[in-house]
Amino acid sequence: MLEEGDNIYCGCIGGHGRTGMYLSALQRIINGDTNATDWVRANYCKKAVETPSQIEFLYKEYGIAKVKPVFAPTRKKANSVVNLKMSQTKLPLK
Repeated sequence: MLEEGDNIYCGCIGGHGRTGMYLSALQRIINGDTNATDWVRANYCKKAVETPSQIEFLYKEYGIAKVKPVFAPTRKKANSVVNLKMSQTKLPLK
């Protein structure tokens, strides 16, 4: 389709992580760009390809250079935030 000049459409619910992975892989396959994720972030969305596991997948499967993750959700980090808020909350003593 692309070779014939047709448009293709892709997307996911958020439009960042999985969509960015697809576009990065496509950029690598079509243009041979090993910095495909940088290209996608510059030309589509700066939040594209969000997590370390997405970056690692693109590196292992397509040879795309690793980039800094947009965010790295972890249970430990989330618990730390909750614990911080709990420790800063003053409860009335009886």
